Amino acid sequence: MKFSMRKKWSIGAFIIIFVLVLIYLFSMRRNARVFTQNLIADDIVQLKTIFERINSTCGIIGFEHEKNWINFLNVGSFSGSEVGPMNLRNPRAWEGPYFADNPTIQEYEYQIVKIKEGWAIVPGEGVRLARGKKMGKEVVLTTTTSFLPSITPGGFLYAQGRPLGALLSLDSSARLEKKKSLKDRLSQQQLLDQIIDAE
Repeated sequence: MKFSMRKKWSIGAFIIIFVLVLIYLFSMRRNARVFTQNLIADDIVQLKTIFERINSTCGIIGFEHEKNWINFLNVGSFSGSEVGPMNLRNPRAWEGPYFADNPTIQEYEYQIVKIKEGWAIVPGEGVRLARGKKMGKEVVLTTTTSFLPSITPGGFLYAQGRPLGALLSLDSSARLEKKKSLKDRLSQQQLLDQIIDAE
């Protein structure tokens, strides 16, 4: 069966277009992954900055659960010492809302999870990471998980030279709470000593 020159050109053009479409789809998929990982890294930096600010002004005492959705940073005011799952030492210093809408990735909210070293800010369960692993399924963080290796090169929360999670340092608030408690006890003791001396 002989092909006419026109059919040969048509088949050749079809193959070239098909290969170009495959290359385009492959590059779009790769670029989408890179874009997603950069977006996660940027959001994590922004969230860490906000939580450090909240900790310095309000004093974060802790969080209610081992895994806490970050869906409360759009709150302007609240009563009590808790906003969402976060417990604050000085809730009147709240400067929120910090966002008009809480940040999400792949339609999932970010989380603060309890890990071996304390608390960490990470993409929420269900988020698919660059290497195809899914948070909460292949990537599970627990109170016994050592977090620091996961946000260094080769770790499952590290991509494109950037960490996709951050350790949230609450040590200063714990120290401040202890210091305040000691001051209160010292003041009470001094008051008792003054009362005893007055008698």
